[in-house]
Amino acid sequence: RPAMLYAVRNAAIDPANSGCVRVTRRLAHELEKAVPTRFTTWDIESGELSLLKPDQAEVLSRFNGPVDAQAVAWGGKVHSAPLIRHEIEGSWLALPEIIPAEQFDVILSEARKQRQQTFAIFYDSIALLEPDFCNEEIRRNHAAYMERLAQCDLVIPISHFSEKCLTEFWAKQNIKPTAVATVPLPGEFSGDRLTADSLPSDTKPVRLLCVSTLEPRKNHARLLEAYAGLRQRCPDLAVELHLVGNSYAGALEITDAVEKAVNQDPSIHWWRIVDDATLTRLYTECHFTVYPSMIEGYGLPIVESIWHARPCLCANEGVMSELAELGGCVTANVRDSTALSEALQTLACDAQLRLKLSREAAQRPLSTWQDYTALILQKLEEYDATQS
Repeated sequence: RPAMLYAVRNAAIDPANSGCVRVTRRLAHELEKAVPTRFTTWDIESGELSLLKPDQAEVLSRFNGPVDAQAVAWGGKVHSAPLIRHEIEGSWLALPEIIPAEQFDVILSEARKQRQQTFAIFYDSIALLEPDFCNEEIRRNHAAYMERLAQCDLVIPISHFSEKCLTEFWAKQNIKPTAVATVPLPGEFSGDRLTADSLPSDTKPVRLLCVSTLEPRKNHARLLEAYAGLRQRCPDLAVELHLVGNSYAGALEITDAVEKAVNQDPSIHWWRIVDDATLTRLYTECHFTVYPSMIEGYGLPIVESIWHARPCLCANEGVMSELAELGGCVTANVRDSTALSEALQTLACDAQLRLKLSREAAQRPLSTWQDYTALILQKLEEYDATQS
């Protein structure tokens, strides 16, 4: 009998591997090794959770996702099929992705009927903190989603910053809070950690790497402006900017800007979607990374840069500055293209600084996805103990 029913959404259809999707896949991979796990997703036609179909399972398994995502009955309904309903009775239902409010209501209602306890991973409240980055529909849906989270048995934020945002939201809305237990995301990418000795030599060009989806809050427009400023101030500096990340449907103007920059400047390269092996190579070949995002719930690319012993230039505010304080990073006002450009120049021109930061990064303790999963299972056990 499965100890865990794992309900995925975008991770079963998204060919890319950014943010929430990466967390969902890696957590699923570790959970299936630790406890019996059944994978499911929302079926629009039936209006209920269904076991994954073969194509959905294949997408979920990508990028170090779960190896055994297959179900006994492909596409079988979870709560209306007697055998499956019997199997999941009393299990935990994991909700690792953002779910539309109307789906959330049905999922939680059915879970209660099966005496399932529910826990959700909470990422951020960016749609409410920075409303200009999304439209009214997204803001409204995200607020409704955050309201529904209080109906779960346990919510696990990815950072203390996100926990603070969620509990303050509940308090402001006069919503009775549920149990909350923060487990910060791990820094593990894949494979072994790199060391400071792996930092590229001083041979030119100096390679900058930015790993991020092309969405507004990730700040690619200012990054391109800052990089152009660097090139103008230092025309003799051999430098390259490598971008990794998929387009964002709600901001195709950023895609246009990146494509235009690539066409005009041969030192800019856009890799779009890459597998982990290619991304590891890009990390290995770069001299430092830049993550100019203006707001995050955590900032996974920062710690993944640290995992690869690469210095990271990131924002001097929010959770990004908290991550940077532990070493291996340089911070700047990423909302100011001039300040960002000057920080790029500092790192690009100072090999000794890069080496110092690389050594700091290599010495930072980072948890693995196995550690992260073990902590989540520990939180579930602790919750069970409080209920007995």
